[in-house]
Formats: sequence, structure tokens, C-alpha cells
Amino acid sequence: MVLHHLEPGRISIKYFDKEKLSDITIVVSERQIKVHRLVLASQSPYFEALCNGKFQDGSLPEVELIGDDHDDVHDMIKYMYTENIDWSAEDIRSGKEPVSVGLMVIADKYQFENLVGKVMAYLNFVRDYVGLQKQLAMCSKAYPI
Repeated sequence: MVLHHLEPGRISIKYFDKEKLSDITIVVSERQIKVHRLVLASQSPYFEALCNGKFQDGSLPEVELIGDDHDDVHDMIKYMYTENIDWSAEDIRSGKEPVSVGLMVIADKYQFENLVGKVMAYLNFVRDYVGLQKQLAMCSKAYPI
């Protein structure tokens, strides 16, 4: 059964990053995110393979994601639960970056296509509100030179 085609946002936010009913902990930069294998597996072929024991650490109660940005992983997993990213044109105009290119990189790395599409749409939207210098700065955070 292929789980990663289930609709995101069907799981209540009240279970996101909570100990209650969680069965796996994602560790990023020594910080923990409590999650549910079913949520991970239903959104990402990578996590589906991990949770089904196709990786050595898939059966462990804790999985460390080495080299990833905690905030981007946190935002990706939060999206799995809510199907929501907080962004607005006003945030963009004011210089606040509610979504980073790093989020798209993380979503792509873990094969979360739904989120990759959302972030790409956001970045196309941003293009109309910020200059080239700001766009390059956003990209350089994800792809340091």
C-alpha cells in the first residue's frame, strides 16, 4: 500500500510535536520533534521507506537528520500535519521571510512533493514583491557558496 498519496492536513495540529501518541522522534541539530510514523509515511516516499524498516534506523524510536536545518525540518513536518504555511504579501514587503528556500530544499530531499510545489509557488509570488538582491539572499541561505 502506497501511503504517501494520502491528503496532507488530515491530522490535527493538536498532535504536532507532542508526546501524546507519537511513536518516533526526529532529531535535528540536537533538538527533538515528536511525530507519528503514519504522518511521515503518508506524506513522503523517503519517510515511508524509513518507517517500513528499509533503512537501518527506521525501526528506532529516534532518527537523527544530520546536516539539516532544524527550522526547515520543523516547518516541513508542521506542514504535514496542517497543510498550512504562514505567509503574506505584507511579510514579504516588510522583509520578513516566512518561508525559506531551505524549506524547499528539505522538502525535495525528503521527497515531499506537495510542499515543494507550495514553496515554488510562494517563490514565484515573492519574485513580484522583492528585488533581485533579496531573492539572491534567500537562495544563498539554502545554497551557501
